[in-house]
Amino acid sequence: METQIPRLGLKINAKKLVIFALMFFVVVLLAQTVFYAFQYSVVYFRTGDIYFGRFLPFPFNFIFDTWILQRDGNGQVFLVKAQNMIWKPLGFIHLNPEEIVFFAPLSRQSQVWKTIDLGKNSSEPVLIQ
Repeated sequence: METQIPRLGLKINAKKLVIFALMFFVVVLLAQTVFYAFQYSVVYFRTGDIYFGRFLPFPFNFIFDTWILQRDGNGQVFLVKAQNMIWKPLGFIHLNPEEIVFFAPLSRQSQVWKTIDLGKNSSEPVLIQ
């Protein structure tokens, strides 16, 4: 089925228009996924665990460059790189979406982002000031 636009003299095929709209939607979805991958996010779990990292929520639920929030016996809060923990994940961690309570991008002005920047080259836990 073709529709003609009189003013422009164009013929538009409805099938091609639908395909174009779907392709546009997929490109926007992929762009959003890539955008999330370039900034740090917080992921809060039902268990109370809090992970920080570069999170890809759709379609994979992966987090990489991961930091885990921990507390010592004195109540000090610090971040530990997941790669430096005893279970040493390789590259990324696949998260169970049913266990995620919420996730959100971090502001570059947040204390967590600044702490991650300070500790990027450290293998030791980094204290949050």
